[in-house]
Amino acid sequence: MSILQKNKKVAAGIGVAAVAAAAIALGAGTYAAFSDTEQAPNATFAAGTLNLTVGAPTPATPVVISNLKPGDLQNFSIEVDNTGTVDGNLTASYTVSGTENGCAEPETDAERPCDDGSELLEQLIFVYQGSDAGPVTAAQNTSIPLGALPAVDAPKTINFGVRLPASATNEVMTDTATLSITFTLTQPTS
Repeated sequence: MSILQKNKKVAAGIGVAAVAAAAIALGAGTYAAFSDTEQAPNATFAAGTLNLTVGAPTPATPVVISNLKPGDLQNFSIEVDNTGTVDGNLTASYTVSGTENGCAEPETDAERPCDDGSELLEQLIFVYQGSDAGPVTAAQNTSIPLGALPAVDAPKTINFGVRLPASATNEVMTDTATLSITFTLTQPTS
């Protein structure tokens, strides 16, 4: 094939390509389709609540345990409720304090001189859900896991107690101890 014939074929191919490109450009310029735009209703977001109530459904009253003697176990319970809308995990921690509340004659015989400390505080065993949790002074400020507390569910009763070991001596006479329990409800982490 001669060069002239090759050039005619190339020129014809370029011509066909130019005509196709022009047709596409004209078609794109005249192409139309239906369209419509609408606004969706507003979305509203609200945070849930985590609300712990101690002493629900009736107000909690102070627990007073008196006349504790060696070998005694005194139980008490506290009701808690999550009145919020978000499930939570419940923990408790406690602090204790004690005082020497005077010295009875048998106590003075046991400890000379009668000191200012609370031997009762040193002897008491903290009880949680029926099991000894250890000496009250050892576990204070430790977080005790109490389990799930679902939102808007029935109140949960938590059972605590204090036990004075049978081995306690006259040194605990007239002493007092105060146990303060703090409950914390936290949202579970995913």
